[in-house]
Amino acid sequence: MKILYYRCMKNQEIVDKIRILCIKKNTNLQEIAGKLGFTAQNLSQKLNRTGSTKVEFLEDVAKVLNCEVQVNFIDPDTKEILA
Repeated sequence: MKILYYRCMKNQEIVDKIRILCIKKNTNLQEIAGKLGFTAQNLSQKLNRTGSTKVEFLEDVAKVLNCEVQVNFIDPDTKEILA
């Protein structure tokens, strides 16, 4: 089982991680969108929307990809996982 790590990052970084995971899972954003009830365009807009991507939405995407989302709070200087 793969774990998709989410930390405070830019939306583009999240989209890139989802695309990499799609390759590993032999799927694409269009298939994920269909399973979530979105069009590919709507999913792309939701992922690229300015502001933060909600963890609940990432959990929905992870579920479709048979993964889990793990949220960590990381010290930006030491990169230590604090919680």
